[in-house]
Amino acid sequence: MLLNRFERLIVNQPLRPLTQRWIEAPPLRRLGAKLRGKQVLEIGCGQGEGQRILRHDFGARCVVGCDLDGRQLRRARRRRFADEQLQWIQADAEALPFASEGFDAVVSFNALHHVPNWDAALMEARRVLRPGGQLLLLETMRGFLEFPPMRRLMEHPREGRFDADQLCHAVQEAGFELRGTRSIPSCFLWLVAELRL
Repeated sequence: MLLNRFERLIVNQPLRPLTQRWIEAPPLRRLGAKLRGKQVLEIGCGQGEGQRILRHDFGARCVVGCDLDGRQLRRARRRRFADEQLQWIQADAEALPFASEGFDAVVSFNALHHVPNWDAALMEARRVLRPGGQLLLLETMRGFLEFPPMRRLMEHPREGRFDADQLCHAVQEAGFELRGTRSIPSCFLWLVAELRL
């Protein structure tokens, strides 16, 4: 599902790179994210700041960003960060256009809750990961999305929203082993998991 005008304003505002770098990403590192020298896919890359963080702060060798919104991808390409190891592809998380077992890690900074059939997106993440690969998620929970002001301002699929327990269970059902989680109850969940060998 594409972002609406308000959501694009929020994710593209000037403070977003700072919050992503200093608030959103560090818990993933503390939970055991190991990306140094790895080939990484970011789902819902938006304007590309997450890719830059994964490459320079986490040490990923190459980061491919995919997003459904062509406008966001054009914005990311304009902000290239002078890094040839960043790539962008327009793609739907439910049907990723990548070969099986092509990545060492799949990362999503708050994109999965925008995907109508998010469990299919988890299965696609599993498909494109090499055995032992990592899944790193920061996700917004149902309680936050159903808060009345959020429902009015943001467009999200209304059906099938998840809470922390449901998301963790779905990740495990998709063939991953949880390595660590951190949550702000009813609001946000950080999760690191590994694809079972």
